[in-house]
Parts: sequence; structure tokens; C-alpha cells
Amino acid sequence: MAIAGGATNDAGAVTAVGYPMNVDRAQGLSLTDIFRAQPPVKSNGTLSGRRPARDFDSLLHTAPIARGSSGGPLLDECGRVLGVNSFGTDSGSADAEFYFAVSDRELLPFLLANGVKPRVNGLPCRSLADLNAQEQQAAERAQLAAQAQAAQNEARIAHSCMRTDGAFADPAARMSDFVGQFGTNGVMTSLCDDSFAPALAQLGTAIGRAFTSHCLDNTVPDGDPVAPGIQASCDVVLRAPGKADQTIPMCNAPTPQGGPQPCWYLSSSTGCNSGVLFSVNRTGTTTAGETISIRCGACR
Repeated sequence: MAIAGGATNDAGAVTAVGYPMNVDRAQGLSLTDIFRAQPPVKSNGTLSGRRPARDFDSLLHTAPIARGSSGGPLLDECGRVLGVNSFGTDSGSADAEFYFAVSDRELLPFLLANGVKPRVNGLPCRSLADLNAQEQQAAERAQLAAQAQAAQNEARIAHSCMRTDGAFADPAARMSDFVGQFGTNGVMTSLCDDSFAPALAQLGTAIGRAFTSHCLDNTVPDGDPVAPGIQASCDVVLRAPGKADQTIPMCNAPTPQGGPQPCWYLSSSTGCNSGVLFSVNRTGTTTAGETISIRCGACR
């Protein structure tokens, strides 16, 4: 057992441990039984102060002891020895009863003088409730510190600007607005997505729909120079993997609004070496690997 090495408080809960004779008598134990190992009797009380006697230093307490308890330890709440129980007051059942224990100020020199090196613990005695309260306070302080750090980090990231509607125009918000201006052709994804493949496929489809005009390699005779566009006899076939070939008719008007879609038309273009621009009007999505073949007659 460790001995309390710090300054003893004048108050606090204590426990007296020993073998009071009146308990042995009440149980009817014989001398043979008494000399067998028996569980000690523990009684609780409070420390009432330090009361030096004429010849030795003692502690006054209220944990009941009786004849036979002498020599048993008086323990604090942490189970450390405060002193050795010695005697009690004789109240005659009229006054409050107090008991005395020889303090560790006397016990330590006695042990050292007899070659016994005791274990001394001078730390403050703290209950489990105290330790739990300290851990709770430490956790709350850590949480407050983390919140303060988070607030400080957030304050360091200044907003780029504020729009007229009061919303912060941070980079991600500005990018989202920019992409939104493209309508269904805009593609917005996140760095946290598992794959960019869906977004890239959507983007490729949008690009495919946008670039539906191609310059022909050769000139094509205009069968009706009076009519808008170039009136030519062409076979246009749409081919896609896993699908049947689809013949695309000529548009009823050589403009992007012509129909019925899908349809094609030819127009004059100085940007093409042949002077002929082939265009397709269509809606919906394109299919990966699809091609369009064009075969036009060379005679009027």
C-alpha cells in the first residue's frame, strides 16, 4: 500500500480498515477462528483535522474503530495510508465519538528507521468523478479550439466578390454560372466524382451536334440554281454500330431550321475549297462510332 506523502487535508472522506474484536465476538468466533485469515472490516467516516498529542502527531476522524482495530490503516479516497488507527474517545454514549490515528509523519520515520522503504504517493487524491470532469473539460476546450481554428481558416479564405443579388461569387459558383449559360450543352462535374467519363461523353455528344457541317472534297452541280441552296441528288446514309443503316432525306429548306430532322442540305461556302458545304440538321444524342456517308451525282 502507498502512503500519502502530500500535505493531509483537515477534511475529507476516510476509511478505517481493521479487525475489531466486538465483530469477532458477535460472530461467535473461537480463538482458532480468529487466527485464521478473515476479511477485514471497513468503516467510513470523515477526517476531522490534525490533532497532535503530547508524544506523537495524530489525526482525528469519525470512521468507527474498536478494540482490535489498532494497527489498521486509515485510508484516503484513493486508498493511500494517511495513518495508523490507534484509539478512540470514551463518550459514554452521551457525546459524539471521535477516533485517532497516528499520522504518516510518525509512520514514515518509523518505517525508514526499521529498514523499510515505503512507497509514497504525494499526488493530490482525485475521485473518478473529478477525473471524468477534467476529461470532459479538456474535450470541450479541444472542441472550442477546433471551432475557433476552423473559423479562423474560413476567415482567411476571402470571397472573390459579391453579386448584386447578395450571393458570393466564389470560383466554383462563377464556373457553375458560366457553364449554365450554355444550357443543355453545358457540362458541370465535380473533382470528387469517381470518373469523368460520363461528362466527357456528354461533352463529345454536344460537340458532335455542333460540328455537323463539313466541306465536300469535290464540287457538286446545282440542279436548280434558282432555288435556295444547292439542289443536288445525293444519297446520305447514317451508320452506327449495332444499328440498321438509316437513309437521311434532304431538308425542305437549306437552313439550320429545315426538316424533317434528321435531314441534310448543301450550301455554297467560300470557306471550302470545293465551294460546297454539307450540313446535317438533327436532334438528340449521337452514338459512339457512327458515320455519315455521302454520295452525290456529278451530272446535271
